[in-house]
Amino acid sequence: MVNPQMSFLNNQNSMKFKFRKLLIDSNRIIIYRNLLDDKIIGYLINIIRELSEDKPDESIVEKNYYGLTHDLIIKAENENLSGNILKSYIMNAILKDENIFAISCEKHYGNLESLYELAFKDIGVLKRIMDIDTKHLRSIMDSEDETIENYTPTLYKDEKTVFSDYREELLNIDSVPELLDSIIEYYYKIGSGELVDHVAFRWNNKTGFSGIKYCDLVDMENIVGYNYQKEILLKNTSAFIEGNPANNILLVGSRGTGKSSLVKSLVKEYCLDGLRIIELKKSQLKDFGEMVDHLRNRNKKFIVFLDDLSFEDNETEYKELKSVLEGTLEKKPENVIIYATSNRRNLIKESWSERDSDIHSNDSINEKMSLSDRFGITLSFYSPTQEEYLNMVKKLAIENGINPCKADDVKFYSMNIGKLSDQTGMIMAWETLREDAVKWGMSQNGFSGRTAKQFIDYIIGTYKN
Repeated sequence: MVNPQMSFLNNQNSMKFKFRKLLIDSNRIIIYRNLLDDKIIGYLINIIRELSEDKPDESIVEKNYYGLTHDLIIKAENENLSGNILKSYIMNAILKDENIFAISCEKHYGNLESLYELAFKDIGVLKRIMDIDTKHLRSIMDSEDETIENYTPTLYKDEKTVFSDYREELLNIDSVPELLDSIIEYYYKIGSGELVDHVAFRWNNKTGFSGIKYCDLVDMENIVGYNYQKEILLKNTSAFIEGNPANNILLVGSRGTGKSSLVKSLVKEYCLDGLRIIELKKSQLKDFGEMVDHLRNRNKKFIVFLDDLSFEDNETEYKELKSVLEGTLEKKPENVIIYATSNRRNLIKESWSERDSDIHSNDSINEKMSLSDRFGITLSFYSPTQEEYLNMVKKLAIENGINPCKADDVKFYSMNIGKLSDQTGMIMAWETLREDAVKWGMSQNGFSGRTAKQFIDYIIGTYKN
């Protein structure tokens, strides 16, 4: 007959030696050593350390467990983690750790030599930490709190990043070799560090890249007109992604014509092919070389996006841009391309003195004109005609649940149904919508895609039930 007390003691000793071995192995982590400085993982290490003692202090275990729970909830809400949020958090930490192994995976994929063996050992230890039985920890503290094992976030519960589903697949892998191979594939296809969660970034010369969480990605098909410009952008960007020669592009023309939206739409079109976008202000052009050093060894393609670019006569940042485009000894990496938008073709404003003076005037003007010339392709965007503008209005109306139809149909719905709506959305007479759209354009910012969107937003906000 089995002695219950002896069985309990044997189980306790087994857990103690298990935690003691895990503590020793965690101290031997090499590639992912940065994770040992993570606050949440630190709480877990403190718990492991205490439970490896002959006489663990229950109060220390409890203090660290609830500190761990508190911080995990904040992370779960901010990063939209659900289910077992401890496992999800540690998996995210592995993917976001921008170490030499992760960077090498991005560039070399399967040919990792010694780094593979080191990473295999580390992932094995981190998998054991990730799989710690939190129910066992709760039993030690006599707690019924299941927050860590089964959490549902509230703050951003309906939002997912582009790559959320890929990360969730990793949580269901039990085999360490299979998990490591999947992590390597993730690094190669999607990236590590900030690249894990985002496709669009800002640059800061002190902190480096920061992902733009709420990126305004646009579907190209929703941008009406400019078919030639779209075709050139798509062909050039496709060549860039495939590693073929491609040009820097300047998109120039009237405001509100969709230049910026077209550039952003390229990321949505090609993000799964490795395209990313970095927003750079003209005041940051002096940091271009430093920024490029961060990109050179990444196995992703980056559009450096300079939006609404122009320079006053007294601004000198344009010289930095000229050097970047062409003229420095250092070669621009093949995974970086520059797309800029501007409302004027001559990016640098001329002064009256240059126009009036004959002395060196040609030299000065040529100096400034040469900036635009250094973009390999210049795409011009004209203001749409009234009919083109109205086509944009109609397309946007339909996309936003407004059914533009004949006046007789509106009258029928009003008399027989009593409300101007159907299963597809709000019903409006196209004649009325058209007339209002023209008045709106003439009284606001002229005919453009931006004006069309602002008009439809006004209609929805004012009339839609």
